Amino acid sequence: MSIKIQKQQESNIKLDYIDALRGVAILMVVLIHTSQSFSQLPYYITFFTQYGRMGVQLFFILSSITLCMSLDRSNKNKDNIYSFYIKRFFRVAPLYYFGILFYSIFYSFMHYIKKGSFALGNEFSFSNILYNLTFTHGFIPYESRNIVPGGWSIATEMSFYLIFPLLYILLSSNNKYLRYFYLILILLASFMLIYLMIYIIDLEYSFIYHNLFNMLPVFLIGIIYHRTLKRKKTLVLFKNKKECLALFLSSFLMSILHFNYFFHLTLTPFLCGITFIMLIELFKHYKFLNILPLIRIGRVSYSVYLFHFIFASQFSNLVYINLRDVLNYKIIFVVCLFLTISITYYLAILTERLIEKPGIILGKKINNRLFKNINLSNEQR
Repeated sequence: MSIKIQKQQESNIKLDYIDALRGVAILMVVLIHTSQSFSQLPYYITFFTQYGRMGVQLFFILSSITLCMSLDRSNKNKDNIYSFYIKRFFRVAPLYYFGILFYSIFYSFMHYIKKGSFALGNEFSFSNILYNLTFTHGFIPYESRNIVPGGWSIATEMSFYLIFPLLYILLSSNNKYLRYFYLILILLASFMLIYLMIYIIDLEYSFIYHNLFNMLPVFLIGIIYHRTLKRKKTLVLFKNKKECLALFLSSFLMSILHFNYFFHLTLTPFLCGITFIMLIELFKHYKFLNILPLIRIGRVSYSVYLFHFIFASQFSNLVYINLRDVLNYKIIFVVCLFLTISITYYLAILTERLIEKPGIILGKKINNRLFKNINLSNEQR
């Protein structure tokens, strides 16, 4: 009994640091989007708020790690690979589809307030809605792709899910030379595709930056990190806490000094990805970092991500207009940041309860029913 309790406690610790880091990631994203409503912020503030863009890359690395954990369990339980895809779809799609509906109503209502009639923008074309419903809008360069603000990252994530099982198998090879060969081959293919998009097809910068092929090295960092821990049968790469802290500070300094959203495609996300591995190690070593508020917001981070844009932009602008004659704009920024986080958090609790969790439960039911029938038919044969 005591062994079971100990294993359960270890499992809870692992989930806590993942959730806490998701909390860090979403706070970074909210920080950058709220700051964009305040053009007057001094350089020393915007320099660090701009780094909040990399919160998405932290999400990508955490996603890679948790996906590896998921496939580890699936292999142990001998689950079908299609089970993985069903679970992923029902984890992401229901809330995203609700987001499409929500923003359709919201933008139409905003148009009514401004111009006295209900209407939607060009991004709500039939083809673009179809691209968003199928999560293929990340591969369509010449249209206004994001119906849901920030939806590019959801498209990139869903695209990554499709190829993840193959990457997992290739990078889990027992032959280390084969692992290196596959890794170099994947990276070369990714860089060649980026080169093709820049110099041959001449696509717009933002499309190339957001594309799966540009973000693939970031995802790979998470996979390699997890597989290295798995092979070494350890929970941390660096057992010395001070060494881990020093590596984090040096990698963070390097990534933030090289940070330039408008000129670095793969380099900046990759450097930040290395920093985030060090950050993960820190959260494993220093348990006091896994504070309850971070864990709680991390558990609803997907909902917060989809719906914080309204409060970070529209709501913050409204607050600024009404308070600019009373308060300093720096104080207004802090107020807006606090209100955006607070309001979106409670909205996220509601959407998680009403949409996210029912979607996950539905996916499990479909999964169990589908593969139970397959197993029964196989037994009858």
